[in-house]
Amino acid sequence: MKQISTGVFFCGLALASAGLLPAQYLAVDLGAPPSGTNYYLRGGNAAQQAGTLQSTQMGSSPHALLLTASGAIDLHPQTLTPDSPYYGIANATVNTPSAAVSTDGGSQAGYFINTAVMWTGTADSMKNLHPSSYDASAATFIAGGQQAGWASAPVSIGGRRGAAQNSYVHHAILWFSTSTNFVDLHPAGYAESFATGLSSGGWQVGYGVNNGQNKALMWFGTAASVVNLHPSIFSESVVNGIGGAVTVGTGKISRSGGGGTQIISDHAVIWFGSATNYIDLHSTSYANTYGLATNDQHHVGYGTTPDGHNHALVWSGSAASVIDLNQFLPAGYSDSQAISLTGAAQLSAMRAVPPARTLSSGSRSPRWLYARK
Repeated sequence: MKQISTGVFFCGLALASAGLLPAQYLAVDLGAPPSGTNYYLRGGNAAQQAGTLQSTQMGSSPHALLLTASGAIDLHPQTLTPDSPYYGIANATVNTPSAAVSTDGGSQAGYFINTAVMWTGTADSMKNLHPSSYDASAATFIAGGQQAGWASAPVSIGGRRGAAQNSYVHHAILWFSTSTNFVDLHPAGYAESFATGLSSGGWQVGYGVNNGQNKALMWFGTAASVVNLHPSIFSESVVNGIGGAVTVGTGKISRSGGGGTQIISDHAVIWFGSATNYIDLHSTSYANTYGLATNDQHHVGYGTTPDGHNHALVWSGSAASVIDLNQFLPAGYSDSQAISLTGAAQLSAMRAVPPARTLSSGSRSPRWLYARK
């Protein structure tokens, strides 16, 4: 295990005055990254977050990261086991990318170079998930011994001068913690599909690509079980997360005109199992809103203000319930995004960005927080 001392700490940084706001949130600093590096977190819980650690040196590749109260653990492998497609390839672990995209508290999922992998808290524990009959893959979510993501599958596009030619398209994939025990969820009628999340109740969520447009989908363990969640009011939609019986994502409002299709705005959306049973969470206070995660009762994401800033948001089932979490940020931060969520509306990862600075006064480096009620 390669652990990097970071001085990660958990302390209160901003607390709203009692009685002045509809809910109280405390922003908790997850600590500065090691000197010469930046974090990018993807989510997790209050105890640990998954993401990437990137050196600020030009040309360096990101490394999978597990951030805990004890410090940052670099999950990028130094050696490979025989199950890896890159086993035996010289320098396969040198300046190559990896990322931890999701953690369930005990295991992490993501990718190494262009193959899906999982870890159990150390670099040496990296395990290959890549199905051998596919070209590339990545795991995007992990929970309860299952992983959701995608793999690119070969599709024949004919041949030229007697030589067969293949193209590769993405298929939503459900894994059961091994490279050989998986289900291809790709549904008929879609050019491509992606799985972005799953629930303990057996559902998987994501989206398919139909006629060049994204359409929100959910599955129950097989390709044939696909449910089209795409509401007709939107031109495109994607599901980013599921909690209990609720899925959350984003719908795109657009209109066609003489100059082609014009995007009006993106709206955070929650669904309750069908394309007609949904709630548009969008508030006119924001130019765009995006839903990223849910725990069934609460939903998080971010909104873009008319002046172009991102504000982390939390909803409780309706557009009117929205709480702008920027008001709880430490002084000196202008932008934020709420990325993941645990129980009791506790955010496990929130990205906070200071205002843009001139080159003479330093870089615009993000800081990572979690927020709790």
